[in-house]
Amino acid sequence: MADLLAPFAGKRAPELARILRREFGSLGRALAAPSKQLIDAGREHAGICELLVAARRLVEETNRENLVGTQIEVSDPALLEYLRDRLCRGKRERLLVMFCNQNDEYLSDEEMGWGNLQNVRLDAGQLFRRALTLDACSMLLAHNHPSGDCTPSGEDIAATRRLADIGETLGLRFVDHLVLTRTKAYSMRAGASL
Repeated sequence: MADLLAPFAGKRAPELARILRREFGSLGRALAAPSKQLIDAGREHAGICELLVAARRLVEETNRENLVGTQIEVSDPALLEYLRDRLCRGKRERLLVMFCNQNDEYLSDEEMGWGNLQNVRLDAGQLFRRALTLDACSMLLAHNHPSGDCTPSGEDIAATRRLADIGETLGLRFVDHLVLTRTKAYSMRAGASL
């Protein structure tokens, strides 16, 4: 980890690596942590941690730009890897919404739900307002299960049905709702692992 931090931290890299490993367990989890948590954990290395947050944002934006205008296909390995990078490094459930045009081509994505180890909360009003603002015609939902089991819960299934019904009323189609772990994905539409 210290070697990877050296371009940002120089001679202070080994010390920062020890702090981040102690606090987060791995570099991946440190980089997936909320910005404030990463910066606070680095304390006297706060400036370096701010650079790490900026680097993370650069990588995320580059990956996002690669999706613009591409048709969303839930079995696409590149899409699944993008979703895992965005969602599966932390210890809490997070929900990401991909907004698409009439041809299911990527317009934008936003993290819209956060939770704990076992569930995630979503403001449905915020979700649909954002979709309408973007002039989206379809959406893909994806959330992670930190437990490592990508089987959707009864609550996941019921919430997805409610959201799909509201979306249909508003003329917004749900492409799918994916449940992801670090190694697996489950498609609610197909009712199967990908």
